[in-house]
Amino acid sequence: MSHLRTYHPVVDALLSKLGEPNVVAGDKEFIWCCPFCFDKIGREDTKYHLYVNPVKGKFMCHRCETKGTADYLLRRLGIRDIKQISLSLDDIWDLLTEAGRSISDPPDYSRLDYPVPTLRIREGMISYDYLVDERGYDPSVIKTYKLRVGTSWLKHRIFIPTHMQGTRVFFVARTMTDEEPKYLNPKERYRRNYLFNYDQARGYETVVVTEGVFSSLAVGENAVAAFGKYVTPEQIKLLLKMNAKEYIVALDSDAQENAVRCASLLSARGAKVRIAELPEGEDPDSISSSELQRVLDSAYSYTHFGVMEKTLEGLTF
Repeated sequence: MSHLRTYHPVVDALLSKLGEPNVVAGDKEFIWCCPFCFDKIGREDTKYHLYVNPVKGKFMCHRCETKGTADYLLRRLGIRDIKQISLSLDDIWDLLTEAGRSISDPPDYSRLDYPVPTLRIREGMISYDYLVDERGYDPSVIKTYKLRVGTSWLKHRIFIPTHMQGTRVFFVARTMTDEEPKYLNPKERYRRNYLFNYDQARGYETVVVTEGVFSSLAVGENAVAAFGKYVTPEQIKLLLKMNAKEYIVALDSDAQENAVRCASLLSARGAKVRIAELPEGEDPDSISSSELQRVLDSAYSYTHFGVMEKTLEGLTF
């Protein structure tokens, strides 16, 4: 395996096919020579035009203009066997060891203040209509999760707090408009140290792991959110501390490789894990409650070899 360790399954798979990238922009963008240029324009790419963003799950060649999702890129490169994107036992051990080490930025459980004063969300407010009428949440969600609306320059954003040990330690400020960025987070805190809804979900026998906070809200009080497609080693430790009897990994449909990785780490520590498969292009917040329940009920059991057994049954991601 390459000496470049990203802990991202898409990049890890591409390293085995394309070698080392020429440029690595943080953990968000990786640049390789495009393998499609010769077939498409008759000339090989030797100057690194293939840009891959594993965070957004997209790629594009700025020379031959081949583009699409990361899943499509993997298929074009012939990476179809789940064994190529699942973890080996050595990988699992490495990540568990990494998760057990002290980190340079230990979790800060001191109270985190909002950047602007916020207001309670009440019936008749635009924020109430957005949550209840537009997004379809039950009004009780507002009180249960202590949702608030911003003021001043953040008046068009819903504030969704994360509490750990009873203290607000993180938040997501989601716009109600087309404003970019869609989500704002506190710069002074690292999302990898926290799980949304950790305190409430901790008392449930089954815990559902989702990507975003709105997906967690859609599932219910037994769901947590990792604030992204990649469940970090620190978050794996938090999940294991919950001592749930069962975990259901329900990441968005375009993050099944990450779901396998998360399930591998939990299973390696003896946890009972299932993986839910969302319809293509969907997430828990974008489908009906009845369809979501069906997806969770039909989640398949995971063991380290469970995914390969599933593939042998003729089922694929």
